[in-house]
Amino acid sequence: MRNIGALAVALVLAHAGVSKAHPITLDGSDADWIATAPIGFNVARVQRDASGRGEWIWVDEDDDARTDLAGGGAEDADLREVRVTATATTLTFLVRMDGVGTEAQDAQVQIALDLDRTDASGNEFFAGFADLTASSAARWEYLLRTRDFASASPSVELLDASYAPVAGAGSLAADGAGLVEISVDWADLGLAGAPSAFRFSVATFRESATDGNTVGLGDASVSNALDLLTDYDDRINQSTGTWPGEISMGDIELSHFAEVWMSAEGEVIAPVVVTRFLSDAAMRTELIEIANAAGAAVGLAGFKVGDEEQPDAGEGMRVLPDTTLDAGAALVIASATPFTASFGAAPDIDLASLVVFDAWGGASGSVALSNAGDEVLVLGVDNTVLDAVSYGSGAYPGVTVLGSAPGDDEVAVRLVDTVDTDDMTSDFALFDACDEDADCGPCFECTRYACLPRPMGASCGDGDACNGDETCDGAGSCEPGIALECDDSNLCTADSCDATLGCQNMPLTGTSCADGDVCNGDEVCDAGTCVAGTALDCDDANACTADSCDATMGCQNDPLTGTACPDGDLCNGDEICNAGTCEAGTALDCDDSNVCTEDSCEAAAGCVNAPLSGTACLDADVCNGSEMCMDGVCAAGTSLDCDDSNPCTADSCDAITGCANDPLSGTSCGDGDVCNGAEMCMDGTCASGTPLDCDDMDPCTIDSCDAVDGCAHEPDPACADAGVDAGPMDEDAGVDAGPMDEDAGVDAGPMDEDAGVDAGPMDAGTDAGPMDEDAGMMAMDASVEDAGAEEDAGRDASVEEDASMPEEDAGRADAGMPFDEGDDGCGCRVAPPRSDARGLAFLAVGALLFWRRRR
Repeated sequence: MRNIGALAVALVLAHAGVSKAHPITLDGSDADWIATAPIGFNVARVQRDASGRGEWIWVDEDDDARTDLAGGGAEDADLREVRVTATATTLTFLVRMDGVGTEAQDAQVQIALDLDRTDASGNEFFAGFADLTASSAARWEYLLRTRDFASASPSVELLDASYAPVAGAGSLAADGAGLVEISVDWADLGLAGAPSAFRFSVATFRESATDGNTVGLGDASVSNALDLLTDYDDRINQSTGTWPGEISMGDIELSHFAEVWMSAEGEVIAPVVVTRFLSDAAMRTELIEIANAAGAAVGLAGFKVGDEEQPDAGEGMRVLPDTTLDAGAALVIASATPFTASFGAAPDIDLASLVVFDAWGGASGSVALSNAGDEVLVLGVDNTVLDAVSYGSGAYPGVTVLGSAPGDDEVAVRLVDTVDTDDMTSDFALFDACDEDADCGPCFECTRYACLPRPMGASCGDGDACNGDETCDGAGSCEPGIALECDDSNLCTADSCDATLGCQNMPLTGTSCADGDVCNGDEVCDAGTCVAGTALDCDDANACTADSCDATMGCQNDPLTGTACPDGDLCNGDEICNAGTCEAGTALDCDDSNVCTEDSCEAAAGCVNAPLSGTACLDADVCNGSEMCMDGVCAAGTSLDCDDSNPCTADSCDAITGCANDPLSGTSCGDGDVCNGAEMCMDGTCASGTPLDCDDMDPCTIDSCDAVDGCAHEPDPACADAGVDAGPMDEDAGVDAGPMDEDAGVDAGPMDEDAGVDAGPMDAGTDAGPMDEDAGMMAMDASVEDAGAEEDAGRDASVEEDASMPEEDAGRADAGMPFDEGDDGCGCRVAPPRSDARGLAFLAVGALLFWRRRR
């Protein structure tokens, strides 16, 4: 046994990459199932399709159930077909029988599941007192059993190794005519997903109507089974009961079991497949190669390889040795002597050393592949056809034949692109046999005795470097390379190609390497390098031409119009080109109309307006002062003060002549002192007014003048005797120095026309206040308490409240008082001598007034 190389590993089946789940809808129909029946009866095969789906199918011989039962009925339990498929979560069976039995004795199916494939591990007895045991190599952990199969509601139960039902496990769908689909989840079997392989055994019984157990067929030495899934290869003869087809009923052990392999997705697979074969060995010898396609190690004990497609026929089948085929490993099987002579190495297994499997082909059958067409098969430990390949005139059900038989010394090889699809036209291709690379073409390499295509991009050069590197296309063809391009784009090398050395680029000297551009001068080669010439100088020093160089025509100086041609002097304006001539611009006007800047122009900077300070910037108005420049700004001067402090002149200012002070006449020029009179302007001079005469001719007042308030007359305290009161009269009968309004005596105020004595103009009365024009009568307001006259006894001729002196009497009294012109100016009135009666009258009036004063 040898490990397959990297390319060969890719050619062997890689199930994880292509296997797909094959779910089944439980509907009591076989419409979801894909497998084609194998050749013969009591035979199983694995079927694969292009979608990566897989199934295991068993075809049972018809009418091989027991017929020696009293009352008959066993024919309903006659097995016809068993199928298996799965997904990553669910295991599904299809079982077909000839019938369903009767409600009194339903047909019953039991499927014993050996999940660990460990010899003598698990329960051996089928359920329901069946008196049937499973093979020691297939003892079970779980068992599926149908119930009430003939009823309208058949069911299935899952039993563990102690016969305890697993609650809620298992599902069933039947068509009522003998076909039943049964499924169970891997989780209910204690598994997280599909196992790599498991074994199972199948038997049918009659079900007791009372308790669901099997109907007994005799004592404990006789099995209750009606039919078995078996090929009878390992049967043990039994004297009681005969089976159709001269097969004696064995004892209570079912030695046959089925083994099914699966991918991680739960698809049924072939764990070992044919990966290549050489059938027409004109110059060599035949070979068959098998490989592990399970992804895990496979024990080959009980596996077979041969060219016989059915049991009991004439071709050969050989039993493989008890060895393990590791994942990714392959074995070549061939007759050692001719193989070694042909290929220079021994095969992995010598065909001559293998034991004949006489149940298929008999003891005389040989494994010899026909040149025109044949089949190559791999059988499992349970004799299931795991893989079948056919070519030429060979045929196998459900397998698309490789149409053309391999030619002389051609090897059929399973391709990398496909898995096991049972389609030989896509699974296999033909390649030449070999024992070394020299036997193959430039794009093939000898791998496991076949010339297989080298990987894409591998070199297959012809030894000529000039035509490029030839490479393989991955399909065996040598693709031309890309010829070398030896032109190094250097005019100063001589380019050539040597078949061995490749491109050669010899340096040149002295030859022209002109680049076709007169502008850069004449180039010349120097030791392989192109030395540049002297470039043309197309600058005509005229700013009004566009200077350029044409590679063919040389220098070009095109006149310009409208573009600038500055001479570097901003002061003379912007020069503009006109038809190749530079025309002068308009000079700058740098006058900024500011007398406080010094205006000038600099060629580079243009106008400059430097601020001035200290220079005059007069505005022709002498009134607002003399203006002066300060940092470029004309600052205002100090305005003329034309006020000559003379109120008798009109002060003004003329913009040209300056201040003017015109004399005034007739306008007031008061000095704020009312005492010296009202001053008045006369021709620009303030003339004094007439001073106030504050002498009130009253010897009992102190006369004065206030500049603001004018004349003032304060009472003289020295006059407070002889009935004379210097202050306001209150309650005395003397003279009141204040204004008189109600007394008949002396009043210091002006006199109007009463008949009394007044210091002012005289009227006909004697009232010191204003008098009306009556004969000395002055109205007296009884509500006014005049301090100088209101209650004066006999001094006022107008006392209106005196009951003893009517107004007219008082006036007469006042009028009869002569004025003493020789008086000393006191203003007092002196009563002349009167009669006693008149004096008493005055006393009465005075007393009355005094009394009222004191109230």
